Amino acid sequence: MSIFSKAPMILASTLLALGSQVVQATLLTAKTNVDNGYEIFISTDDAIQGTSFGSGADWPTTFTDSVELTDGVTNFIHIRAYDLGGPAMLLGEFTLSDTGFEFLNGGQSMLTGDAGLMVSKTGFGTDYAATTDLGINGTSPWGLRSGVDSTARFVWSADSENDNLVYFSAAVVSTAAVPEPASIALLALGMAGIGARRFSVI
Repeated sequence: MSIFSKAPMILASTLLALGSQVVQATLLTAKTNVDNGYEIFISTDDAIQGTSFGSGADWPTTFTDSVELTDGVTNFIHIRAYDLGGPAMLLGEFTLSDTGFEFLNGGQSMLTGDAGLMVSKTGFGTDYAATTDLGINGTSPWGLRSGVDSTARFVWSADSENDNLVYFSAAVVSTAAVPEPASIALLALGMAGIGARRFSVI
């Protein structure tokens, strides 16, 4: 069987493979404890709050929230965290379902205390500073929060007693370019041309 007679099969299998790559989405899962409460968002712009995908207001409870990331671009985790009287803390573990994205630490998981998580007292996309370490998971007064990795750190802004509203942000960077629809269409035309040539050469 010549390459020309195989063209329709090659075209079908190629488009099927490309189609499955386009629709596959990376899932971000966040496990968080916040004293006292939080709302978490996903955005493709660090200066824009984004779409809410979870919230909670019971600091002993580890809340689990998940969201699909937008392919091919940098996504931003945004957490609006508040306290009702110090001390305040955020404890978190963030994981990705595949290698299509990575955190700024170069991996598919990030803990509070890792490089890449920043905090602001004024809003998302502005006046970021490094988070302040308040101790490893298990430190008093909060104790061990078993739903989050035991090596995660309790973090907040520089003043965990008086900063009652802060904004955390972390970038999630795309590691693989997703084929654009125009590229898939061009490939389809090329493969169709091979098939058409098969019949004209007979």
